[in-house]
This record gives sequence, C-alpha cells and structure tokens, in this order.
Amino acid sequence: MSNEKRMLLAIALIMGVTYVWSKLFFPQAPVKTPAVAQEKIQELTSTSSSEPEQTSETAPSIVRQTLAPAFEEKVVEFETSYVDATLSSRAAALTHVGLKEYKTTIEKDAPGITVVPFSQGSNLPLNWNVTIGETTFSDQMLNYQLTEKTADRTTFRAQATPGVFVEKTWYVSTTKPYVFDVEFRILNQSLVDHPLKVSHTTYSKKDEQTKKPGIFSMFSAASRKLPTRIMAYVNEKEYHWSYKDIAEDDDTLLKGSISWLGLDSQYFVFAVLPTMGNWSSIQTQNKDEQSMIEAFYPERVLDSGKEQKFSLQVYAGPKDIELLQEMGSDLDHSIDYGIWGPIARPILSLLRWIHGYIPNYGWAIIILTLMVRGLMFPLVQKQARSTKKMQQHSPAMNALKEKYADDKEAYTRELMTYMRTHKINPMGGCLLLLPQMPIFFALYRVLYNAIELRHAPFALWITDLSSHDPYFVLPVLVGVTFFLQTKLNPMPAGDPAQQTMMKVMPVMFSVFMVFLPSGLNLYIFVSTVWGIVQQYIVQRKPV
Repeated sequence: MSNEKRMLLAIALIMGVTYVWSKLFFPQAPVKTPAVAQEKIQELTSTSSSEPEQTSETAPSIVRQTLAPAFEEKVVEFETSYVDATLSSRAAALTHVGLKEYKTTIEKDAPGITVVPFSQGSNLPLNWNVTIGETTFSDQMLNYQLTEKTADRTTFRAQATPGVFVEKTWYVSTTKPYVFDVEFRILNQSLVDHPLKVSHTTYSKKDEQTKKPGIFSMFSAASRKLPTRIMAYVNEKEYHWSYKDIAEDDDTLLKGSISWLGLDSQYFVFAVLPTMGNWSSIQTQNKDEQSMIEAFYPERVLDSGKEQKFSLQVYAGPKDIELLQEMGSDLDHSIDYGIWGPIARPILSLLRWIHGYIPNYGWAIIILTLMVRGLMFPLVQKQARSTKKMQQHSPAMNALKEKYADDKEAYTRELMTYMRTHKINPMGGCLLLLPQMPIFFALYRVLYNAIELRHAPFALWITDLSSHDPYFVLPVLVGVTFFLQTKLNPMPAGDPAQQTMMKVMPVMFSVFMVFLPSGLNLYIFVSTVWGIVQQYIVQRKPV
C-alpha cells in the first residue's frame, strides 16, 4: 500500500471515529434554545379527545361552546421551602412552579429555575378530557370557581353538563419536596346514569425538539443540552420520545402496567403518577406542531347520585435520585442512563457516598476515578503486557510475512505456529478492553446527567462541574496526556499512516472534550494520567 493510500485510510478512520463518537456521546442539538429553556421543562398544553380505538375522524366531537357563565379568573399563589407555585381558576390548573434551590446560572442573584413555565394563552397543563354520555369536552372549556382555599388545599368547581359537576382539588405535599397531589371528581346530581370516559394529556412543543445534527455539531456547547422529551414507564420499561421519534412513529399505543408519564430535560423532570384509578393505556401522537401523550382510564358508568374520583401525584423538580426513589413507582428510571443503567446507578450511589465524606464533587470524581481504575488495574495490566508482547515480536512476524509473501497459506500456518510457540494472543489486548467499555460509558452517562454536578464548584477557575471549562485548560490537558500515552505505546516505525494518526488523534480528542462538562473532563484527565503511570511501569518491566 502506497503512502498516499495509507494517508487516505488514516483520514477515513479519523472521520469514522469522529462520526461514531458523535452518535454515542452527543445528544441531538435543539432547533431553538431560549435563554432559560436549556434548564427547564417546557409547556405542557392543549386538548385532546382521541381514544386508543378511535381515529380523529370517528372520535366524538368536542363541545366548543361555553358551558357555564363566565367568571373572573382567580389566581392562587403559594410557596414552600422548595417551590413557589401558582394555580389559576382557568381550568383549575397549575400554571407555574419555580424551584428556589436551583438557579438558572451560578450568579447569586440569578432567578430560580422554572420547571413549569406555562403560557398565559388557552393551553394549560394536565388537561383532562371527559366524555359524559354523548358530550365530550376538555376541562379547559369549563368555567371553574374557587370554592375553598386553605394553607395546603385549593378547590375549584365547575358545571360540566346539566346536573353534572366537576371538582378539582390541589394539595401541597408537606412531606415530600416538589410534590403536588391533584384530585379530580365528577359528581352526577342528575337523575340519569351516564357512560363515562376520562383521560388526560401532556404536550411538548415542536420548537423545543431536535433536528438531525451534522457531524461537527458536537463542537458547540448547545449540542450537549438534551431537548425536552416525553417519557413514560410501562411494564417496567422506561420510554423517552423526542418530537422526531413521535413524528416517525405516530400513534404509538402502549397497554399494561403504566407507572408514570411526563416530560424531562437534562436535569429536571415533570412527572405524573396515578394514585387512585390506574390507566389502562397511553398513546403518543403529533398534533398541531406538538407532540403529545395521552393517558386513558378504563371506561365506566357515572351512576345517578354518585361520583367518580381520580387522583394523581405530580412531581416537578430536579432529577435527584433519592427524591425520585422516595416517590416510588420506579420514578428514578426517569433518569435516562440507556442500556448502562445497571452499572450507572451503583456508580452514582458510590459518587454520592464519597461526597458524603468529602463535600466537593471535584475531589469526589477524582477519588471515584482512582477507585474505578484500581478495580480495572489487573485487566489493564494484562492488556498492556499483551500489546507490548505483540510489539516485541512484530519484527519476527513481519519477517515471516516477507518470507512467505507469495504463499499466503504457508504464511498463515507459520504465523500461527510462531504465536503458539511464544504464547501470543493477537486478540488479547482487544478482548481485555471489552470489560472496561461498559464502565466508561456508564461513567459518562452518570457525569453527564448528574444534577449533583450542576453548578457544583471544584477549585480555581472550575466553578461549575456541569459546564465546560471556561478557559479550556482541562481539554488541552486531556489532549497532552493522551499524546504522552500514545508515545509510550508507539505504532510500528515503518507505518507512516499510523504515525500520522497518532499525531492527529490527541488533537481530535481535545476538540471532542472542549464543550463537555468539566466534571467529565476531570475524570478523563485523571484516568489518562493513571494510564500513563501504569503503562510506564509495564514498559520498564520485562514481559
């Protein structure tokens, strides 16, 4: 192979590594990211009357007229140690949830994160859809009146149809942070029994979703911000859908044991959990430039003089794994670790345990890195020795290749004999790398998604471990240490293509790291330094 072909091969390999890296480690970039939208759960809105068994053509028509005299909108504001929130008599809805302990930036006077920034238009969250007899409506069409207000309870009431009333009561949890309870009651005070269908819908706007990124979009800071996604937990399996996912697979219907649904961003979550009245199915679809998920209750009969009650629990707060576990229903699975969850969760628990003794997440990451590298030391040692052995015997094996250049069968036979004689396993180094890869990917997902690192300082100029290094010192150090590591394990001297790749890859690796969180850069830097020391020891010892 000529030097030109080798150079082209090296460039192709570098581009291939770049593409694979972007697919593995970088989420798709948002189309439009408002100033605060990178850190908050977005608008959950609109109405729907679709049912799992019906298309839009066959579904009952929604009643559009006003069902009761208009009333002046009443706004109820309240706050706890953790949140400030707002309820409105318009649809008896939760219209605002702000988090006191989580700021939009690291500045002291920065405003708190708004997990529920609902618009002041006609669309509101947790939209209940009700069919009573032949009449189908959204509770946004009802004119609710404020009927009760106490320190921890607010009740609204509206007339749905003649003789049928709807009550919605919101409770502020006094035992769980970021938790609200909502009770939805339908009271039949008429003399007629009515068939009853109930569901509710959660929406996510299209402009908060993603488009397919280019190969170099990874080099922007925005590329690592997760878009708002719809999520659900069905039959002990978590689902996360972007707008694009739902657009490509519209009308996804899931049945079975449904634990929760909602929206999530990188660090925060808005989740709805049924506490009285389980859902029978959920459905995702796109409508009016929005993606939506609708939860359906089993059909029932609303008897005369009786009521039907449905209760939900709402969690609007950070992806704190302890708080999510306290909620139950496997809500901690709203933290998306992908296939690496079984490894990532113990790693996060270990990181939090270390932080309990050393209250600085930067040092906790360093200690965690040393512990993981220490655990993998025997495998890495064997892999390094296998690589060194291959290098030492490379001249002899190349000589066999030249000797039997015209007889491939003889060359293969002699090469295998040589390897058996000297106990060389050509795949030894690669196979020993395989157990390390899941741990690396799991660590990446932990450090990338950990709310614990958001705005957590380390030392000197590193004031936010979840943000990129403002002076790019850590990415440069990662590139330098990676270059030193490759120098300790040089490629065959006669292969200029591989030598070129050795020179280019540290630069590419530094570019990859530029906008990654400082916490992840810190982990890779410490891990690479450990690798240099370990490799240096291997090189000095005979195989």
